Amino acid sequence: MKMITDEEYKEYKEFQKKRNQEMNTRNLNGMETFGNMSDDFNDVLLFGLMGIFFLLIIDYVYKLGKKSY
Repeated sequence: MKMITDEEYKEYKEFQKKRNQEMNTRNLNGMETFGNMSDDFNDVLLFGLMGIFFLLIIDYVYKLGKKSY
């Protein structure tokens, strides 16, 4: 267990307070909060939506072919 002085603890609490205020002001200024989202997630999302779109198009073409008889 590491022992710290009261002065170090006060400095640490002040640091936490400042960091918390900075984070709150950043969010209020309209900055994007999805900074930890990677490009891999975007690729997976795009792939999934494209797959759904592809299935809908195939289904639509199949229905048009059925009606042409």
